[in-house]
Amino acid sequence: NDLLYRFRLETLLTENVDVSEEEMKAYYDEYHKQYDFEGSVQLSQIIVDNAEQAEKIMKELKAGASFDLLASEYSIDEETRAKGGYLGFFTETNPLLPSSYVDVFSSMKAGSYSEPFETHGGLAILYLHRHLPSISFTYEEAKPYIRNELGLNKVNGHVTAETLWDRLDVNWVYEE
Repeated sequence: NDLLYRFRLETLLTENVDVSEEEMKAYYDEYHKQYDFEGSVQLSQIIVDNAEQAEKIMKELKAGASFDLLASEYSIDEETRAKGGYLGFFTETNPLLPSSYVDVFSSMKAGSYSEPFETHGGLAILYLHRHLPSISFTYEEAKPYIRNELGLNKVNGHVTAETLWDRLDVNWVYEE
């Protein structure tokens, strides 16, 4: 909703600004990669010292226990423990993501957890929140956004609320 609101506002603010097809095409040709999004995954983890703890956690998970609560209680990873094991979003090519994690989550479904596996800090159990696919936008798909961006650059900070008030016939009365 916020993105849609912003797009509509930008469109209103730039509707009388001339932006040529050539300008938009040149912009896309130079900056098209900003409209490409590499696939990513959203992950959480629990890291434990030994197989006994890992088995106990797996048993609790299978009984319906909350992954984030178990991570808060049992994980030895200080950075993620306080956040319920939450790691965040990663692309598969992110160098900060251990290759063993990629091997594990690549066969997982969203909303599932892995079996325990060896990692540099102990035994890990991953939770895959979701997998976002790669997306690339063509020029035609990106064109309205490019038009707004170039239009806003042309008004160069000269956008005021009065533009919208005039458009909507708003009479604003205020004192200084």
